[in-house]
Amino acid sequence: MPERLFSLGAATETLNPSSTIRNDTTVVWFLRIVTLVLSLLILWTGTVFAVPSATPGHLILAASPDFTMAANPSNQTVVAGSSGKSLIILTSINGFSGVVNLATSPPPLCASCPGWGLNSSSVKLSSGGTASSTLTFVSTAGSPPRNWVVVVTGTSGSLSHNVSVTFTVVPSSPPPDFTITASPNSLTIPAGSTATSTITLTSVNGFNGTVSLQTSPSPLCPSPQCSTWSITPTSVKLAPSGTATATLTISAGTQGSGGNITVTGTSGSLSHSVLVTFKVTQAQPDFTITANPSQILTQPGFNATSTITVTALNGFSGTVFFSLSSSPALLANITPHNVTGTGSATLIVSASTPGNYTTTVTGNSGSLSRSVTVLVNVQSQAKPDFAINSNPSNITIAAGSSGSSVITLTSLNGFNGTITLTDTTSSSGITATLSRTSIPLPPGGSGSSVVSITVATSTPPGSYFVTVTGTSGSLSHSTFVFVSVTGSPPPSFSLSANPTSLIISRGSSGTSTINVTSLNNFSGTVSLTSTSSPPGLTTSLNPSSITLVGGGTANSILTISTTSSTPTGNYTIAVTGTSGNLSRTATLSVTVFAPPPPPDFTITISPTSQSVARGSSTNFTITVRGTNGFNGTVSLSTTISPLQRHGPTISLPLTVGPYSNSILTVATSKQTSLGTYTITVTATSGSITHTATVTLTVTR
Repeated sequence: MPERLFSLGAATETLNPSSTIRNDTTVVWFLRIVTLVLSLLILWTGTVFAVPSATPGHLILAASPDFTMAANPSNQTVVAGSSGKSLIILTSINGFSGVVNLATSPPPLCASCPGWGLNSSSVKLSSGGTASSTLTFVSTAGSPPRNWVVVVTGTSGSLSHNVSVTFTVVPSSPPPDFTITASPNSLTIPAGSTATSTITLTSVNGFNGTVSLQTSPSPLCPSPQCSTWSITPTSVKLAPSGTATATLTISAGTQGSGGNITVTGTSGSLSHSVLVTFKVTQAQPDFTITANPSQILTQPGFNATSTITVTALNGFSGTVFFSLSSSPALLANITPHNVTGTGSATLIVSASTPGNYTTTVTGNSGSLSRSVTVLVNVQSQAKPDFAINSNPSNITIAAGSSGSSVITLTSLNGFNGTITLTDTTSSSGITATLSRTSIPLPPGGSGSSVVSITVATSTPPGSYFVTVTGTSGSLSHSTFVFVSVTGSPPPSFSLSANPTSLIISRGSSGTSTINVTSLNNFSGTVSLTSTSSPPGLTTSLNPSSITLVGGGTANSILTISTTSSTPTGNYTIAVTGTSGNLSRTATLSVTVFAPPPPPDFTITISPTSQSVARGSSTNFTITVRGTNGFNGTVSLSTTISPLQRHGPTISLPLTVGPYSNSILTVATSKQTSLGTYTITVTATSGSITHTATVTLTVTR
């Protein structure tokens, strides 16, 4: 309700305590009458007025206790013959407390249907609190399509508010069918290379069956001149409301500019197609430039770094020179200033004041120029807090089955504490269990808990939700998992990978856990196979088959190995599980990169040779320069050959920094033998050792 404010005009001036009329009985009686009138108006209209206070010249604001109403969701689609639910949420404002009576209008579509209406016709609100009641909308089979607007009215004394919920009744499902899509549906492929497109088939309206896949034929000319393609697997099994994928692999020929590929899925009388186009480009020497991380979070006065990586493409072997373009007030430097072929450099940034900044690193080599922009967010300290999220936040579960969602907690602004998790459900037909109910969060850290949701076989189809609340001290935040309940599907199994993406340094390996989960009391043996697209990665599964008995979940470890010669780039690993006529596929992406060279340094001496008269001395300049981010201390030592009794004497610093110039002094005496001497300077830092030599000729 909007607030209305009435004042007493110039009351501040007329009620000034220093005024000579403050004891005037006429004024006193006038104010008493006004106060009485305003008090009566407050009781009658619920309006907020400004009334005189006990202190002359001041006004007191009186706010009326009230409550608000909201619906979640406020719009919902209901299939004819099923039901939908909406949570009616009431919130106390201005200290309201009391019982709110709830009623719905117009009359229900199916007044005799069990469960229609509000599960509670009245709720009790405490001051500053919230309360809720669940509205259930029931439609009958054959109900005509239309929008039904149900108005829920809450009344408490003279207070009354309402909220509208729209239920859109749609006809029962049309005949079973499936759809077919391609991602991407347009590719650009360098000649001689391969690329893939994921073909996704989705069950529509409860379709359940096997879909055969075929492509339009490849050109009739020898490879590698002509482009060729194939699809794997050539048939997939679709369960009701399920999806399945196949991989279209295209090998670009050395001749031709591209083409169109039609992928057709057929099941009985049903047939659908999708078009994938590709363009073949002739590869030219080139390079890419990337930043890791590309977004830097830091604080004022601190140095932060990002690795800038140059990757050679198509035989590129030139030298790439770096230049920087940065926001004002952002200090940025890069070392080294150039790389040859594939290599990396370290970008160092800092700022003294909070704000958002950017620095663009440009690599130039001849006519080639590539850039990458790094975002720098300099934050001041903020109040510690945490965030809570669910993924997925909407899931579909058949009656008698279960599903899950991952609850993720993230520390914000240095939050350090333990989060306690609790869950509630909107229906007794749904139960939820948290894998962890207490999660410690360090500053900048994160944690997770899996909420497992089970739907009883007697639960009618409809929309439900689970609320997960995280609490730590006075902090409390909630997230929702909305559950759509459908009829019971046949026994099946699901396949998933954790993690779904890996970044592997060339020459090393990585692993992902393949989870095989029984659905709808599935029992049987699932055989597992894995393929790499494009070829180049070695994969193995341990074990290669899993037996599920009456439900449950089992795991297999997928190991992905690379060699020092594995091409860098992006790969897709497909793991396929087969049991009888059931087939499921899980995919994960793998990025293979060339590891940056280790930190190192160089040592040079200038000049490389000098002559000096016997009894005199001379100097050489030693230059030490760090490479690949080297930032250590370098120890110096020398040897001289030939070693003689009155030979030249050498002095130099024992240690130097990673970026320094120092002086090597060589002195001779009158007894020093004439001739040429070789001086070797050894520079050592940890396990790294480099040497440099100079010659000294002693003359008369």
